[in-house]
Amino acid sequence: MVKFLYLILADATEPKFLLSATWNAPEESFNNPNQPLWKGKSADDALSNIGANYSFVGYTVLPGLLLRCFS
Repeated sequence: MVKFLYLILADATEPKFLLSATWNAPEESFNNPNQPLWKGKSADDALSNIGANYSFVGYTVLPGLLLRCFS
């Protein structure tokens, strides 16, 4: 399960967007080229489609905040 928190820092001159995600996945799931699902991608890579939408409409996309919950 993934929980998202969208934080939009609205400023008339430079709007910013930050995505915080809490993943119920082991840390080894990301940044590991031997992992079959993500194939070495980071959590930011996995959620890049969301940031791309905000980037398209003029927001500066800040690096994501990844909070890990290990089971």
